[in-house]
Parts: sequence; C-alpha cells; structure tokens
Amino acid sequence: MELALFDQKGKKLEEKVTLNPSIFELPENKTLIAQYVRVFLANNRQGNASSKMRGEVSGGGIKPWKQKGTGRARQGSIRSPLWVGGGVVHGPKPRDYSLKMPVTMKRKALFTALSMLAKESLIAILDTLKMAEFKTKKMAELNASLKKTILDNKKLLNKKTLLVLPEMDKKLISSARNIDNLEVVQARDLNAYMLLSSDLLIMPKESLKVIEETFLTK
Repeated sequence: MELALFDQKGKKLEEKVTLNPSIFELPENKTLIAQYVRVFLANNRQGNASSKMRGEVSGGGIKPWKQKGTGRARQGSIRSPLWVGGGVVHGPKPRDYSLKMPVTMKRKALFTALSMLAKESLIAILDTLKMAEFKTKKMAELNASLKKTILDNKKLLNKKTLLVLPEMDKKLISSARNIDNLEVVQARDLNAYMLLSSDLLIMPKESLKVIEETFLTK
C-alpha cells in the first residue's frame, strides 16, 4: 500500500510512501476491536465509588418511636434504607474493574486500527516536521491544510486529529497544545483506542520506523 507524502505546509508532494503490509494491510476485525475497547475502558476505570450500608452510617442507635400505639409503621432505626439519610442497599463499593488481554492481541488491534485508517486514506505522512521556535499558528495551519485536503469530502464525526511524533519534541508539543481537536502522542506510546477515536492521523515518516521497531520487532 502506498500513501501520498506531504510537506510541512500540508501540500501534497509527487513522492509516495510505501507502508509495511504487516502493519497497514490487516483485514478488518470488528470482534477484536470491540474486545480491545472493552478492555481499555475497563482498565481506565478508577473503581473508587463507594456508598455506606446501614451498618456504616453514623447515628441510629435509638429506636425512633415505640413499637406500638403511635399509629405509625414500626421502625427500628433512622438509618434504615427506607429513610432519607439511611444506608444504601446494594450500593457501589471500591472494586478492581481491570481486565487482561495478551500483548499479541493488543498489537494486532493496533495494526488493525492503522489498517482501517490507511484503507480510508486517513493517514497523512509528512516528509519532515521540525520547528525552530514555538509557533501555534504554523501548527494550526498545517492541521487545517491537511484536514481540508483529506477530510473535506468525508462524512466524519468530530474531525479529531492525532499527531504521532517519532520522539519527544517540546516545541512541537507546545505548538499543538492549544489547538482544538488535536492530540499529540509519541509513536512508541500509540494504542488502538487513540486511533479509533481520531479521524485523521498525521505523522512524519520517521514515525513509521519507530512503530515498526516498537511493535513489530519485539
């Protein structure tokens, strides 16, 4: 599979980039993607919600009124679940929601997500991406130019962009920080959920090598 190559200003070049078929040409696997998303979201749950049962609520040591003769229903404690301010029946307690998934399945889900974006031509490969100074304006112009070229004719949800850097670059990260719907990540930290929640993937061609070295050769 080949994709167009863009310059740092978002203009398409005549040169094309050949993608690794082991990463960018996997068949669609909705079952694997759904399983990965379920595991990812479960592992991100804090699980610290907690409610008090009637034995944990303070007070209620005395009977509200005598058993008989009042005409009212018998009550033994103001901390009964039937009372406002009482205990909670079957309420949430701190628990671990985490699930396990084999590393090979996680990598296959990542490659499947990349393949889905590549198939729809939603990946913009840059010849180079360097900034001599902190310039949000230049990053915004690049993002807008690529969106106009690639996404304008596609019906997408939020047109969120994911910028994948080959290495840590403070100037690039700071330049993209205040741009709406633009998220920056290093290639070695990439995961399938980021890709699935993005409509456009932008990466310098050096990031392709980092993805291969990180996820394919290990």
